[in-house]
Amino acid sequence: VSGNEGPPHKTCRVDRVRRLAGGASPQPGAVAALLKEVLLRGRPWAEELLPEARCPWCHLQVWTHAFFLPAIYLTMRRRMWDLLFILALSVPLSTLYHRRHERSGPLALSEGFSAKLLFAYGVAQLFHAPTWHYFLLECLACAVTVFGFLICKAYPRLYDPWHAWGMHCCPAAWSALVAALHPPLLLLP
Repeated sequence: VSGNEGPPHKTCRVDRVRRLAGGASPQPGAVAALLKEVLLRGRPWAEELLPEARCPWCHLQVWTHAFFLPAIYLTMRRRMWDLLFILALSVPLSTLYHRRHERSGPLALSEGFSAKLLFAYGVAQLFHAPTWHYFLLECLACAVTVFGFLICKAYPRLYDPWHAWGMHCCPAAWSALVAALHPPLLLLP
């Protein structure tokens, strides 16, 4: 799709970079603007909805947050307060973000920060895997999560079918694995 066809949210990212750079080859400022758009903004078509629009609880993007419940249970049972704090922050924010159709704004920034914090916690725990089998399994979960994030950002049409699996179900299983097998990174009473 060229930059002249279709709605602005359906144009290809290269065309957006060229448009931001004034038609010339992408400059560092344009690349930074594109990265900001890709990493910090919600879905562009969400801005077209009414502010009170809500996604139903039965929608895939919403109900798949239930997969985090085993991880939350295990963190409480094993007294992993650091992971519990991150999950208690990221899961409700993510659920609200998806219920509000992934709009840009403070909620999107907060949810994005908390999700990246959970990811960073999982990466830090890779270095404390109890066996190399679990290390490989957690590396696979990490790779699926990264792939899910990048593919959904690069190809917005794949967001609805793949985001929930790569960004909810896989991180939830990864969190449960960490909660079941790892010591906490921060020792809290």
